[in-house]
Amino acid sequence: MTVEPATAEPATGEPATNVPATQVPATNVPTPTKVPATATPKPTTAAPTPTAEPGPDSNIRVTFKSSKAATYFTGGNAVKAESVTDADYGRVIKLSTTSATNDPFISFNYKKYMTDYGLTQASASTYKVVVMKIKQEKCSSTQSEIFYMAGNMVGATPGYSKTSVFDNSDPDWQYVIYDLTNSTGWSGNINGFRFDYMYTAQAAGESIYIGELIFAKNLDEVVELLGGGGADAHALSAADQQRAEQLINSASDPAPSVSNKKLNAAHEDSDISLWFNHPYVKTPEASTKSTGLNTYQIRMAKNEIEGVQFLLASTKAKTGLTAELTPFTDASGNTLRHVICYGYYFDDVEGQSIVDPIPELEGSFDLKANKSKTFLIKVYTEKTTKAGQYSATLTIKDSAGREIKKAKVYVYVWNFALPDACSCKIQADLSWWNIYSANPPWTYYGDDGVAYERYYEYLLENKVNAYNLPYMDSSADNANPFPDPRVNKYLNDPRVQCFNPVGFGTDRVTQARVQNAYNYLKQNPEWLAKAYFYPVDEPIVVKHNSQIHNLEDLVNLGNMIKSIWGNNYKLIAPMHINQALNSSSTEDFFSYVAGVVNVWCPKTYFFNTMADYKNNPKLMFQYYTAMLEKNLGTFVDRMAAEQAGGDEVWWYVTRFPHHPEITLSISDPEVEHRILFWQQKLYNVDGFLYYLVNDWWLDYIWTSKHETDNSYPYNVYGNGVLVYNGFKDANGDFYISREHFDEMDDHSFTAYPVGCLRLESVRDGAEDYDYFTILDQLYGEGTSDLIIKQITTSLGNYSDDDELFNSLRIAVGNLIAARS
Repeated sequence: MTVEPATAEPATGEPATNVPATQVPATNVPTPTKVPATATPKPTTAAPTPTAEPGPDSNIRVTFKSSKAATYFTGGNAVKAESVTDADYGRVIKLSTTSATNDPFISFNYKKYMTDYGLTQASASTYKVVVMKIKQEKCSSTQSEIFYMAGNMVGATPGYSKTSVFDNSDPDWQYVIYDLTNSTGWSGNINGFRFDYMYTAQAAGESIYIGELIFAKNLDEVVELLGGGGADAHALSAADQQRAEQLINSASDPAPSVSNKKLNAAHEDSDISLWFNHPYVKTPEASTKSTGLNTYQIRMAKNEIEGVQFLLASTKAKTGLTAELTPFTDASGNTLRHVICYGYYFDDVEGQSIVDPIPELEGSFDLKANKSKTFLIKVYTEKTTKAGQYSATLTIKDSAGREIKKAKVYVYVWNFALPDACSCKIQADLSWWNIYSANPPWTYYGDDGVAYERYYEYLLENKVNAYNLPYMDSSADNANPFPDPRVNKYLNDPRVQCFNPVGFGTDRVTQARVQNAYNYLKQNPEWLAKAYFYPVDEPIVVKHNSQIHNLEDLVNLGNMIKSIWGNNYKLIAPMHINQALNSSSTEDFFSYVAGVVNVWCPKTYFFNTMADYKNNPKLMFQYYTAMLEKNLGTFVDRMAAEQAGGDEVWWYVTRFPHHPEITLSISDPEVEHRILFWQQKLYNVDGFLYYLVNDWWLDYIWTSKHETDNSYPYNVYGNGVLVYNGFKDANGDFYISREHFDEMDDHSFTAYPVGCLRLESVRDGAEDYDYFTILDQLYGEGTSDLIIKQITTSLGNYSDDDELFNSLRIAVGNLIAARS
């Protein structure tokens, strides 16, 4: 499979581009993009020649009907090509391994094949997807790679390849799909391919039969070709759908109705429009169309944070405006705490100006002409908050202090409370180094961890537990991870549900640190229960390799931890690739580490099935093969069995998976980030892991952190950033990131974490998970599935309908309130 030496696994959690023969290469089926409208060349067909053998059907439906077709396959590495006759398909190409090998491949000269039969080459600029119709025989691997050659390229070149997957449990004809949309070098006339049709071969005689090569313009054409996009296998039955509708309709709404009538301010400014929207929406700055919501009613439980957006747009530029909101007050005079945040725009997100950071609003603001501006009102309830209706008045004033816009905002508090200990555990790294590198240089010395603690507390408020507790020592230099008793404050906090007791990285997991951590934490069994070891990140080989993470280290460290902690330990292992470890596909990476791992943490795409992939080839199904699925069960079933045995199951995302599966990219519709947690509940996943929340770039200046790589591919914004760095001076004035360092001429500045819309959605998604947990407790296990499947039935099947999402969330709250 490889054409150059291996590169190490990137630290941000993505598959390696080129990996040695003992590893699994990166594979994915990327999202289709629309091919620019150009004049499409007509496919050419072979001219009939009475004396010649039949050639390919056309230059985009490449068949192999000639007995000489095998001569166009050359340069094989332990692979031979034959022209054979299939009983159903006629004459086809058979590729077979001649021996066991780590890298079976053979090249196909498409250009010569076309030329010899009087056909023109198809254009890679037009046809973005290559589909290979195959039948496999005795294949021990399921990962298939092509090195493509187009334009001036005539040989296999590192970085110019695409990988895919086939079903090695299926003896019938099937399609292997390689989406080359946006792939580097895929332009100009197509010249040929090198077929690395398996990752490795265990023996001679592992074969595929190639019926034809098909070139398609996009994945939508391929879905149609495969007959995909059919009935949703995960959808509710007709009877369950009826139950769901009856349940939703049975929920009476205790909240009083509110009028949507627009209020007029004392000095109403007709240039400005004011409207409301849900908190999980991103409105591009260029969009000035109102939702028609002149008011808004927030619904929330006790012990929750919930919000609403208000937006302003003006036909003329305005300066020096202010926004004021009276306290939310009920009929008895009880009030709710709130803050107003403003949206900070990144102007380079898929060609639009989009909000992500949401600093608190302090002082005045300006409006651009014919642009909108987003604000977020965050409301806080406590366990002791009185249920019922609260109202507040929002006022916008001009630079002279005159009231120019006015609106009512309401909060209805349901009569139940969310738990302090969230049902959905969330853990992420918070880089101490990045916090103090981003701060003015004097803050590190004498700070005593205050800046880190401030960030930690902010995450904790938003349901995220950082790996390292404040006042822990996570460095490898100190044998004692708990030298400061101030850490007990967090060990005793019910909101703290998980932390890494020795710190992240194999160098931290020493016998002395593991022993000392146990000695300290065993004072309280609840402290021990919160400790999650995370010694090895994303292992990608079995045996020890000093350059990359491996399963052997994970097993050895796990056994060492177990020898000290006994059955009290928890060990989490994020895993993003997998492969069969024997020719019979009865053992894989997951089974290899089953003796030590008890908190499973795969990437979300492992929960797809081969049936899901066949129905929708846009999904990722690269690392859990059909043969593993056949022999060991679906991944969902395997994880359910681990849970039944007492283990936990988590999952995670980074740059991958790609659309239609959900990550946490700024460019995604915001509602998807909450739907991800509905999917987590649907798949009965206990926890969510995120690699880092402050992976800041570019000298710590706020950016959209756009990362793109067509060879993987990925195209994401904000990966690893859920908080931004800010500062306040002694007067409470706010500064954005390091761009204002030259203004910080004294030591009075303090670190001030700034959240973002995505972190809001992560927190709200975790709170939604709590709602569903309570719903199942009150109405019976599985009730939540009836609601969740109204908007998402699987990882790749969901609706972005904001209003549908809102109505379902309200229905769940009303159902819980009815039995609380």
